[in-house]
Amino acid sequence: MSQLKNVEARILQCLQNKFLARYVSLPNQNKIWTVTVSPEQKDRTPLVMVHGFGGGVGLWILNMDSLSARRTLHTFDLLGFGRSSRPAFPRDPEGAEDEFVTSIETWRETMGIPSMILLGHSLGGFLATSYSIKYPDRVKHLILVDPWGFPLRPTNPSEIRAPPTWVKAVASVLGRSNPLAVLRVAGPWERRKREIRDQKSISRPHFYSLLLHGLAWCSDSGRTSNASLQTSLKMIPYQSISITATHRIPVVRRHSKP
Repeated sequence: MSQLKNVEARILQCLQNKFLARYVSLPNQNKIWTVTVSPEQKDRTPLVMVHGFGGGVGLWILNMDSLSARRTLHTFDLLGFGRSSRPAFPRDPEGAEDEFVTSIETWRETMGIPSMILLGHSLGGFLATSYSIKYPDRVKHLILVDPWGFPLRPTNPSEIRAPPTWVKAVASVLGRSNPLAVLRVAGPWERRKREIRDQKSISRPHFYSLLLHGLAWCSDSGRTSNASLQTSLKMIPYQSISITATHRIPVVRRHSKP
């Protein structure tokens, strides 16, 4: 955790706008690590951004200044991620989903945010949608960036196909491990390579490049809207960048080379 704290502090130093980083304590003793950018912009509905699986507040670093130019921006580490608390989640999917959604609502109440523009990426998009369904009066606009989705479980028993035996065997072994273990192992290895490559300093663009690849930001994922963000997107070699609008909510989608 101390290493994450130090790296995140370096990342946040790149922000040009005023920001505040602190823990928000919930009534159930859990703590949510929160970063607020441009807190003085109080005349507009704030933007709240929810990261995806394996992410955290650092994933938004290239977006924060642009998106907080005219309104306050809040981003936080979901429970179980980054620097937030790691409570014991229910083992059933519905219970785990409800735990996340409830924590977001409790965080909103603690922060004193009456309504918000809610943006979610990947898993955060799934949770943002679930939150909006449960608390529609709290969400002024919903922005989904490459969101997750899950099909409904068939109700007809004849439509349920049992997985092959080898799939069950692999699942029983992998089910005991954390899918993020590979990234955690690769982190120190990549850091040692970087230290050998440059003992004294590291350039900002190269640091961002390592950060994005180290956090496994997939090539087919989208990024939040804002025309000025195209400058940041040029750092990553994609063939084209297109902007589409749905219900007055523009979304940038990046297309990888064929």
